[in-house]
Amino acid sequence: MPAILVAPRLRYITIRRFLVFCARFSCNYFHKVLF
Repeated sequence: MPAILVAPRLRYITIRRFLVFCARFSCNYFHKVLF
């Protein structure tokens, strides 16, 4: 696989992991605040 195709995929996976982490963190935070 050419590096040009690998880089965007890695970036996409990293961004997705970051978004999932933020979503879980905010959900846990709101859960503690509301309940």
